Amino acid sequence: MIVYAIMFFLLIIGYIVFGNRKNGKKKYCVFCSIILILISSLRKETLGFSDTVHLYIPAFKLVQNLNFSDVFYAFRDTEYVFYYFTKIFTLFSTNINLYLSILSIPVVVSASVFIYKYSKHCLLSYLMFLSLNYFFLSFITLRHSLALSILIFAFMFLLKGKNKYFFIMIAVASLFHKTALIFALAYPISKMKPGLKNYLLIFISLFLVVFFKNQLFNWIFTFISDEHYLLYLNRNITINLNSFFINLALVVFYSLFRKKNDNDEKNNNIYLNMLCVGTAFSSLTIMMDVMYRISLYFTFPSIILIPNIIESMELSFNKKLFKTVITLILICYCFLSTLSNLDLLNYHFFWE
Repeated sequence: MIVYAIMFFLLIIGYIVFGNRKNGKKKYCVFCSIILILISSLRKETLGFSDTVHLYIPAFKLVQNLNFSDVFYAFRDTEYVFYYFTKIFTLFSTNINLYLSILSIPVVVSASVFIYKYSKHCLLSYLMFLSLNYFFLSFITLRHSLALSILIFAFMFLLKGKNKYFFIMIAVASLFHKTALIFALAYPISKMKPGLKNYLLIFISLFLVVFFKNQLFNWIFTFISDEHYLLYLNRNITINLNSFFINLALVVFYSLFRKKNDNDEKNNNIYLNMLCVGTAFSSLTIMMDVMYRISLYFTFPSIILIPNIIESMELSFNKKLFKTVITLILICYCFLSTLSNLDLLNYHFFWE
């Protein structure tokens, strides 16, 4: 736990040091990236209960003894491109810690670029990145983490109107996790004008899950023939609605405090649409756990949306005090929920 406390302390001190300096934003994002990459890279490979322990470490050991053609047959029911990358890595090293270190870099770098380009309050954006599970889930879901990192770049292309590159990046992300294909929905979502339909979408999704869970589950899988994802039919793994209510709270927060005619209104509308769709997906987590991972693709822009809204708020009381309270809430939530739920509280270095 002390490692995470030091991490948060450094992020806060770094913001104080770099925050008001010329080019301070870039330096701060680089500083934070180094800290987070170190936290991820130096961890013990068995930290937490995870796909890393039960899937990726055994697969890493297996591919060492396979030739390239055998890799395809061994992993043909999943995204085998990831395992080809693993095979190529094992030609140079069989060190699992170095392997995990390299895989920890993409999601941190993509998030930092996103924060640097669009956030008005980098500290709050990083705290949300940590506390809302975008970072720590990468400890245990390697392929999903790689897909998410690519989709962040895809989203930035979408914001710039570079639609061709947006779809290319989605295709690349799907080579690591096929669920990334659903992110193509971000294109029509970005064209929508926020309104009552956003809230109706959230309400209808929750209504369907609560009252028609089994029917909805079976209907979804009538469109899926991939054997890897059909395994969800035989699994009974679900997640509670915590993420749904957190996302819903973020939507309500934005609705209450958004500033009309803001210079960033166009992007904020896109962020809100994405958050609402992600909230709808997060309601489906009580049906199957993969929906939680899909929801993260869409809720990720909230790490920009909420800090930007807070920064633009005109408060009758001390804004610094308000941001301090938000900072403390995010840090406490990270310790009490995010790290605890992933069994990551007791951090261990790989040499321990």
